[in-house]
Amino acid sequence: MNPDPKIFPVQVCLLLFLLLSLDLTAQETGFRVTGTVYSARTGLPLQDIGIRAVNDTIEPVSTNTGGEFELMLSNKDEQIQFSYPGFKDKMVFVDGRENIRVWLLGDEDVSLSDPVNMLFREV
Repeated sequence: MNPDPKIFPVQVCLLLFLLLSLDLTAQETGFRVTGTVYSARTGLPLQDIGIRAVNDTIEPVSTNTGGEFELMLSNKDEQIQFSYPGFKDKMVFVDGRENIRVWLLGDEDVSLSDPVNMLFREV
């Protein structure tokens, strides 16, 4: 049985439309997270900070010149890691938040919440 030459192009167009709409639907099911990364010492935005999802297989991203990033996750409860040479790595739970602000400590910076520093802090 040969396809009708008048209907065949319509069928092909409908099939392509359905396939493209499925692809767009799959992209919309992700969870979009945006944010900004700052230096804890200066308060200025940090550029080129590497950001990756800990339990997801998405491509890592990095911050732009304004310290801003955008990440598409498959799960809103994902954990993301921020890292860059000269700064301490930081893990953040997304926990459904759509916008996250992060302050990174330099390798030499000391955090008051660090238990070791709390033990030896001068009074």
